[in-house]
Amino acid sequence: NVKGLACAPTIIGITGTKGKSTTSALLRHVLLHCGKKALLAGNIRKSPLDFVKLKNSKFQIPNSKFIILELSSWHLESLNEHKLSPRIAMITNILPDHLNRYKNFNEYVKAKSYIFKHQKKEDILLLNKRDDVSRKFIGKIHSRLIWYSIDANRSLKSSPTTFLHSDSICAVSVVCDYLRLNKKSVQKIILSFKGLEGRLELAATIKGVSYFNDTCATQPDATIFGMQKLINQRPKIGNLALIAGGSDKNLNYTNLAKAIKKYCNYAIIYKGANSDTASDKIIEELQKINYTLVIVKKTLADCVKTAASWTKKGDAVLFSPAASSFGKFKHEFDRGDQFKKSVNALK
Repeated sequence: NVKGLACAPTIIGITGTKGKSTTSALLRHVLLHCGKKALLAGNIRKSPLDFVKLKNSKFQIPNSKFIILELSSWHLESLNEHKLSPRIAMITNILPDHLNRYKNFNEYVKAKSYIFKHQKKEDILLLNKRDDVSRKFIGKIHSRLIWYSIDANRSLKSSPTTFLHSDSICAVSVVCDYLRLNKKSVQKIILSFKGLEGRLELAATIKGVSYFNDTCATQPDATIFGMQKLINQRPKIGNLALIAGGSDKNLNYTNLAKAIKKYCNYAIIYKGANSDTASDKIIEELQKINYTLVIVKKTLADCVKTAASWTKKGDAVLFSPAASSFGKFKHEFDRGDQFKKSVNALK
């Protein structure tokens, strides 16, 4: 019973290994442009408490139809302690991550499942039909299940400059269908979305070379996605240079090495601290497949300078670490800022 609310808002909780920030921000973008009041908070660097105001010794928050919460596995563990789940819940995907914190992948999956554990039968759960792990939740769900899949929505499009994952577009479209929003308006609004900082963000174009900040790619699958997006959506691209490396979370880098060999003309591995154990694992995997176009640098500035010396007009440089930022940076956004600073120093 929070004073200041005309009626209780609908809570939409979104979790997943990758894509939850973009999906959450895209959903709020669409809702706002459809005339629906919506607040966004959670793992997207904004606490829900930021909305709470103290007035006349009473707590108040703005009237809002929807509150969208981006939920990490840590957030979900806290909600589970209080036996809470959001009215509308979504899981974008579940991939190996944070295995330095969880004793195994099953424990990580269990934490993600808390988003629907305490839902009521009238609540809604949206799952990605293409996600292998999500399909295994059948039998554990007590709410209404809605599957979404881009395979059934091939007509959905995004702006060619935002590099949105098709699953994010599909997920938001399905939520909007459930909320009975106009489909044509939703598609038009999706096309206007500009993307988020640190997610295939075009940092600068210098001497014809495009530099992309993908610092939020903190595990291998995200980096593979970034490489594929640049190659597939920018067919006129010349060479692609990758800057990767950082702290390991007990993840496997075999597939990343194979993708580097397939998509990248050059690989620059950042190893700036003793904690950058993921860098060692990437180098080891590249050696196993005889990929020799690789060099190791101790600072991001040196990585950027090396990339600039290797590339020419029409090429692209992708900073997509595939690892965490422990040791040298405050967090991944600070890491991205340092990358952009180094890029701008080339001008």
